[in-house]
Amino acid sequence: MVTENAIKEATKEQLLIVALDPDNDLQVRYEVTRELQRRRWSPLMVTDLVRLYPRMFPDEIAEMLGTTVQMVSYQAKALGLKQYCDRREAL
Repeated sequence: MVTENAIKEATKEQLLIVALDPDNDLQVRYEVTRELQRRRWSPLMVTDLVRLYPRMFPDEIAEMLGTTVQMVSYQAKALGLKQYCDRREAL
């Protein structure tokens, strides 16, 4: 049985392999597909990331946008966003 934690920690490639394998249980394939959709980034998410990044920590942004901390960090790096050490004090 595939656990929820294993699905969240899997790479995109691993999730695709599980989702496309017809021998896997339909419920597992469904959960994996939901995780893949959750990791997708829409233009609105990018806008929110740019707006929130200077004021919030990546884990807070990930929870707010419904994605992973790794995806928030990856997108922020790809966009060239700067991290501030004392973000909460600047508010």
